[in-house]
Amino acid sequence: MPSSTLSVTQHLISESGMFDFESYLACKPFLAAKDAEIVRTLSDEILQVPCPNNDPLRLLDVGSGEASVIEAICHRLKRSITKRTTVLPAIRLDCVEPNAEGQLYVRDMADRSRDKTTEVTLHPTTAQEFLEVNKQDYQAIICCHSFYHIARRSWPHLVCRLIERLSDGGVLLINLVSRSSD
Repeated sequence: MPSSTLSVTQHLISESGMFDFESYLACKPFLAAKDAEIVRTLSDEILQVPCPNNDPLRLLDVGSGEASVIEAICHRLKRSITKRTTVLPAIRLDCVEPNAEGQLYVRDMADRSRDKTTEVTLHPTTAQEFLEVNKQDYQAIICCHSFYHIARRSWPHLVCRLIERLSDGGVLLINLVSRSSD
């Protein structure tokens, strides 16, 4: 994935290392444009990952939040993946979201995905807890703007655990805002 896809000029982590929600709201239109670019690029990458035995594509969304990015990815993938498989659901999506408000967004997305091509499962827990009990491999793992809510000292261990859950050729996206445009 091109580095420009992941670069963002607005910085959302305060000097104390905490997520700055006010800055997030101020730059949300900019983030939406970047997220659209991510959806296009990541969807194309995911379609290159092999699905053994004509199995459904397995996706993990860590920190689903408003679920707008993962919903857009699934929508874009559905058009292509249903052409290459007759298995339904064609996409199995696990959404890990510990926040009650985020869980509502995931449930709404699941309700909109009742066309039987996508099976959405909500896991109302943290990424760390989910990875302790779930040993499934995924063709793609998406962490879009979710690492802001995880202690920085936990990032290296969590990234290693996520990589362990990738299937052969799998794709991991961790989208964070940087302090500069490079």
